[in-house]
Amino acid sequence: MTNTIEKFNQFHDEAEMMDRVIETEQDKIDYLKFRFGDKMLGEEIRELIEGIKDNDSHEILDGAGDVIFIAVNTVHFLGVKNIIKDCNIEYLVRYLIKTNHTTNTLISAIDYDLSCLDSIDSVKGKEVSYNSICLLSIIECSFTIMVLRLISLGYTQKESIAYVWTILDCIADANLAKRHKDGKFHKVNGKIIKPEGWKEPRFDDIIEGKNVR
Repeated sequence: MTNTIEKFNQFHDEAEMMDRVIETEQDKIDYLKFRFGDKMLGEEIRELIEGIKDNDSHEILDGAGDVIFIAVNTVHFLGVKNIIKDCNIEYLVRYLIKTNHTTNTLISAIDYDLSCLDSIDSVKGKEVSYNSICLLSIIECSFTIMVLRLISLGYTQKESIAYVWTILDCIADANLAKRHKDGKFHKVNGKIIKPEGWKEPRFDDIIEGKNVR
């Protein structure tokens, strides 16, 4: 778990921040609004919703994983360390399942938290804590959606939680694999360029139940 989150954060620091200059509070606010917006967190949430509508297991797991990836790295940017470890994400997930949260109620919660983040106007004091709590809620809801999907494929709750971490690690490795032959990440107009031969993360063995138990 810790190693996966460290990989997430490494990608943020080395790739996402490589051409950004953050000097003032307004710079931070603008960067956060970008991360919460239609080209990042908002886009991934929409893709997750589409995957749910299409009942596509890969799109649901990949979409929810990408939402977690962005949210975790945004919390990291805010300077809040070990938020998943300290809040015991797996306990929160078990609680959400025990209290009969469904994928639809979890998506509604994510949409609400995103609307709260859209109103950000400060990165000081209580605002950092408030934004981090909203992001943690998005992380736990997305994690739970992944667990519920895996349970629907026949895994136990314990197995599902373990495989979510496997999938998140796969997503982290795929992002770090965007380095080019010179060992560096490349960007054009703010967009990270994938090297030749890069492959998107796939979890077919987990979805199809092959050689994973």
